[in-house]
Amino acid sequence: MTYNTAQLDAIFGTESSGSTPEARAASSQRQFVRSQIRIAEDSPRATGPRLTASEVLESFGLPILEKIAEDGSAVLAVSRDEPSQTLRARREALGLTPKKLASAAGVSVADVTLAETPGEMSPFRVLSKLSQWLALDEVKLGQVAGAKGDAELGVRLKSLVNAGQGRLAFSEADVLALSEAAWLIGKQAALETPTSFRLPPPDDTFVHPNYKLGYALAKRARNLLGLSPFEPVQSMRMLLEEQMRVAVIQRVMNDRIAGATVASGKHRGIVINEAGQNKNVWVRRMTLAHELCHLMWDADHKLETLVVDHYDAMKGNPNSETGSDAVEIRANAFAVAFLAPVEAVQKLANQPGSDEDILRRITATFGISVTAAKYHIKNSTGKDIFDGKNHVVDQPSDDWKASENLTVDFFPIRSTPSSRRGRFAYLVALAYRDKRISCDSAASLLVCAPGEIDGHANSLIDLGKS
Repeated sequence: MTYNTAQLDAIFGTESSGSTPEARAASSQRQFVRSQIRIAEDSPRATGPRLTASEVLESFGLPILEKIAEDGSAVLAVSRDEPSQTLRARREALGLTPKKLASAAGVSVADVTLAETPGEMSPFRVLSKLSQWLALDEVKLGQVAGAKGDAELGVRLKSLVNAGQGRLAFSEADVLALSEAAWLIGKQAALETPTSFRLPPPDDTFVHPNYKLGYALAKRARNLLGLSPFEPVQSMRMLLEEQMRVAVIQRVMNDRIAGATVASGKHRGIVINEAGQNKNVWVRRMTLAHELCHLMWDADHKLETLVVDHYDAMKGNPNSETGSDAVEIRANAFAVAFLAPVEAVQKLANQPGSDEDILRRITATFGISVTAAKYHIKNSTGKDIFDGKNHVVDQPSDDWKASENLTVDFFPIRSTPSSRRGRFAYLVALAYRDKRISCDSAASLLVCAPGEIDGHANSLIDLGKS
């Protein structure tokens, strides 16, 4: 349908300008308020979250805005059973108790019970908080049954909680961490600016020995990313977030978990554990490179919405064909060859010096751990330096630590969890500055008070550029 100037004036206000609904929304001063069942013009008495005209246009479409212009509000709810049915089904699918969900979302158990009761009304701010931890699209909550939640993710996470003997059983806290991460990955993709880089088609080739496939895929990945055969990856974080536009979510989880690759709809992202061995920046780089292999090359049926990697499965000889399945063998080999290409390791290992000199050159040049370097030197050159000695090798330099810092230190808003700092916070601040989202929406995304967004938006943008 084509809208004339008078109609656009009525919808967006005469102060707005432009010939398209998008331009009018971007320049409109009007705000709207969301409740459980409807969206309406803003008013001083309203208590729900405010939305900009751009948010309403993008989320609900022009007919809803036209309806609001005509009647003052528009109904969004599709059923008396929504969103209660979606919220309860999702919580149960994830194997979460109301108490655990309430604690994570910062609401009361009574709030959870009310939200899951058909026909009852809850503040939309509460519903939004619950949605974020259940990996549901809060925009579609009440409008669409299921709120665009990935059913496979729920099944996969619940299966991890019920892991059999000998497997790492997940706690509800681990499930919540990964569920929130799935929501963050989808939300960051929606806020992200376009990039020319596109993920290649998955490679479902698995032929013994699988480590050689990992080496070949590492070489292909480096070529796709414009890295020369001898060029170190200066920052895995920057390569993933800025060049590839992949969400990297930092969280504290079970000490045995190294990282995870999570699919959220059509988007894939990486979760990196702040705890355990990842505190060493060289181990963290290996973890990120391992997850990059899953993200770039694993087919959907291999990824199964979620792949969680444990430290125990990632250490040791990356070329070993025992102790792990083919997917993990390939990812281990990919990680070490992606960070330290075989040709470059051969060149450095053949330079004069002691075993410790060789180890220093390899670890310092490519930012990989001593253990990984020892295996990689042996596999790449045949030189065995596993002589029983505890080689004294320098620890990661301050430069390496700074290059992989996930911009969570010295964050100006203390209430924002580490999972939502870094590039996510930068994108939220940009969207708020450009009036694509409201102050209320930005505060909800960063778990803070609206006044803190006003006071720190520019700082968050500057921090994200550093």
